[in-house]
Amino acid sequence: MGLASAIGRDRPDSGARLTVVVDDARMSSQTRWSSETELTAAVARTRDGRRVRLALGSEITLCWSHLDGVRSRRYQVVDVLGGGDPQWRLHPLAPAESGNRRFAPRADVAVPVGVQGDAGLVVGTTLDLSVSGARIAFPANVPGTPLRPLPDTGQTARVVLVLDDVRLELVAEVVRLDARSDGSREIRAAFSDLDEAARDTLRAAVDQLLAAPVS
Repeated sequence: MGLASAIGRDRPDSGARLTVVVDDARMSSQTRWSSETELTAAVARTRDGRRVRLALGSEITLCWSHLDGVRSRRYQVVDVLGGGDPQWRLHPLAPAESGNRRFAPRADVAVPVGVQGDAGLVVGTTLDLSVSGARIAFPANVPGTPLRPLPDTGQTARVVLVLDDVRLELVAEVVRLDARSDGSREIRAAFSDLDEAARDTLRAAVDQLLAAPVS
């Protein structure tokens, strides 16, 4: 496979946003430089901003977004480069493969969104967003008004949102529907059958939201 086709599919490109998976824990990082035999990435951070400490020899999985969907590859930490921008030196342990959609790099962002099911359109707000799906919150019902039903787990819904003045109408499967004690509800939706234009719009929006360098 040539260099142009390998970058992005077989390994993340320089600057790509990464989800780092260690023992089922997820953290965020960014590729600094990559080749087929070695990759450097910013030392990953947890959601609360703490840098992760890993022993040399630790095995991790990197996940990133690509035109084909989420890609993943196992790496081993062979060195830690210090300084103001601490980085891991990583060596690949296996070829890249299709990754779990749950591990697509995602941005914590509040965007108004409509979810259309059999019972009509219900408006909520995203809690996070990625090219593979979204977590969407719906406020508690106003007293005295009927509860608008949401699509249930396993059902298909249409998700409508606007990103950078582009209106997207996406087909999604409801992976999970949770009702909370305060009356609010939350849906985890996985997008399906995305065309290239929709995927590019989502990826650009997520990359922009994650644009602050990981340091």
